[in-house]
Amino acid sequence: MKKMLLLFAAMFAIAVSAQSVKVKGTVLFRETGEPLSLVTVEIRENGETIATGQTDSLGKYCLTTRLGKYDIRFMDKNYNPLIIEGADCGSNIALAPIKMQKAHPMMETDVVRPVTLMIDTEDPNPVMQRVEVEGVKVNVR
Repeated sequence: MKKMLLLFAAMFAIAVSAQSVKVKGTVLFRETGEPLSLVTVEIRENGETIATGQTDSLGKYCLTTRLGKYDIRFMDKNYNPLIIEGADCGSNIALAPIKMQKAHPMMETDVVRPVTLMIDTEDPNPVMQRVEVEGVKVNVR
């Protein structure tokens, strides 16, 4: 009986961990590239926070959540908030460095939305392009 309970507990733990994902990355000061510590990072679903954490002294963060699509919000009182809308957390992801800029009374929240990039499929020699979308660099083949 004990062996069955241990086996069941192990299988349950594996099933639960298989459905959770890690979201990690780095937050930098846009103007200098220096890491920002103590920036609050929130994973939000339907306007509610489901995971939260802060960057360390190197600007790094790592949050655990379940599979799904979420908004990820970065906040610090000295910097403009930044929101990534509709991030697909279908597996463990490492986000490109988040670059925050100093807060300004007239500035609003920086919002990064998922983008669909169209590639010319008739080009026989496609090349790697580097595209910057609202401050986030994306490699495109």
